[in-house]
Amino acid sequence: MKTHLLRSILVLFISVNMFSNLNEVKGAAGWYADYIIVAVNGSGSAYYWIGADPTFGTQLQDHDFGTVSSLVITGVDMKYWGDNGDRTGGAFYYKIMSSDGNTVIVGDTEVLWDQAFLGGNDFQGTKTLDINVLNSLVAATEYKLHIWAKSWGTSEGDSWLSNNGANYVASFRVENPTEWNGTKDHRR
Repeated sequence: MKTHLLRSILVLFISVNMFSNLNEVKGAAGWYADYIIVAVNGSGSAYYWIGADPTFGTQLQDHDFGTVSSLVITGVDMKYWGDNGDRTGGAFYYKIMSSDGNTVIVGDTEVLWDQAFLGGNDFQGTKTLDINVLNSLVAATEYKLHIWAKSWGTSEGDSWLSNNGANYVASFRVENPTEWNGTKDHRR
């Protein structure tokens, strides 16, 4: 009986210790103050936030950029954390879909960022970019820009910022350029 009791206590101790270690190894990871930086129609760059509202910038989700002659992603500034402090990198992703969401125009594109350790268990991913979103798009057509992000690490694995898998989506229309016949009337 004593042997059986000792064996049961040993199994219980090992089980508790094993599950305790699993919780330490597989901690949580998350996001805060996450931005895509965009220049519209040649204006200065503006911050569009995804994820939780950081009380700065414009929300990207459901934003309508309107009719644009240029739409350039000029940067990314993402802040994220991991319980075990081992975030090892990250990227943001974009794709362009038809306005009805049924046709992929530009497929999933990964853009790696430069990571900095902020202290504690916090990290920041930044990158200065020049991504012309309008490349190869048809004039006088409406599109949807999808954005999402991922950070990765060894103990917490991948951490997605993806609007529960639906991505953060903004709409825009490509301007219909004015035609020019190549001549100018110089008469006054």
